Amino acid sequence: MAVLKLSQHTGWSRHQTFGLREEWVQIYLSSPHSWFESSELGNRQVQSLQAWLKTSGIIDPHGHETDLYRLFQEKGTEYQLAWEILWVNIVFNWPTARWYTSYIDRGLWTTTELGNMLCKAAPQLAERTVQDAILELVGLLQRTPVGLELGQGEVNLSRPRKIQRKGLPQPSWESIYHAFSRLFESQSHF
Repeated sequence: MAVLKLSQHTGWSRHQTFGLREEWVQIYLSSPHSWFESSELGNRQVQSLQAWLKTSGIIDPHGHETDLYRLFQEKGTEYQLAWEILWVNIVFNWPTARWYTSYIDRGLWTTTELGNMLCKAAPQLAERTVQDAILELVGLLQRTPVGLELGQGEVNLSRPRKIQRKGLPQPSWESIYHAFSRLFESQSHF
């Protein structure tokens, strides 16, 4: 397995401290060309969702809808395969998720413990960046099916918050294929 060179990655915290939310995905899907005019989202939330749409692969870096967008449109936000593919995209597009899936084993972790582990893994990051990255990750796990349904981190809201990572016992073959495709793509750039 290739060793991740964490120090070379940027964008650890790029979502305005907000994790992706399932209801935001629904807002976008219901009105992809005017969702940002919704009075439901504040300015920073709009900026956050704009970043998450690209990070998750719902839209490409140029703002065009992707196959994942079409899958969500066709099947809805209840469709687990779409969330599995979304999580694969996030892992390959966002260094915080890449670190989390590569270095955090199954188990129960507090947000403080996750922050400390991220500091050790990427010592070049400022303390605020680490805090924001963990907030975004935990928010994503808490507010989308990625956390509970995909087993990537069930969030316990006690203080301190704890995240239990169980893993998905049987990911779909489609998401496994997508992950291998993304891995091949990322390795072919070297």
